[in-house]
Order: sequence, then C-alpha cells, then structure tokens
Amino acid sequence: MSLFSQVPDYYDIIAIPMDFSTIRNKMNNFEYVEVSELISDIRQIFSNCFEYNKKSTTEYKAGLTLSKMFEKRIKDLHLEKDSPEPPPSKRQRKH
Repeated sequence: MSLFSQVPDYYDIIAIPMDFSTIRNKMNNFEYVEVSELISDIRQIFSNCFEYNKKSTTEYKAGLTLSKMFEKRIKDLHLEKDSPEPPPSKRQRKH
C-alpha cells in the first residue's frame, strides 16, 4: 500500500511535493549545486507537513519539533549566506 493511497487528497492540497526519498535521490545524483538548494528542499518538506496536517496531529507536532532542530543546526553551523560569520577562534596560549 502506498503512502498516498492513505492520503488521496495530498496532491490537491500540496502544490510542491517533496520527501526525503527525493532528497536522497537528488543527493546521490549530485543534483544539488549549493547547500541552500538542499536546505530549501528540506524546508519544503516541513512546509508541506504544516500545510497538510492539522496543528493537533502527531504528524504536525513531530514536524514542528524536527523543523526547530533543523533550523537550530543550520544556524549553529552557519550554513546560510545571511548568517553571521562564526566568531574567530581564540589563539592557543603559549606555554
């Protein structure tokens, strides 16, 4: 049984479908030129999750938790061009 047989209205609601299998295939085929393209596709998954599912559902809540974790990692790793540069590393103390 396919996932979409369980949610037959998915394509009526979601204009830009995206899933982790598609992302994996794009990675394996070297289709991402910039990290920002990968980030955009992952954000599309979360956007679709929030658009399709009601806020009270487990799927929405899980998507929100994962999305927050993802955004924190993006910020911590300074992966976006508009992110501030990481602070310079401290010099080693001479012994």
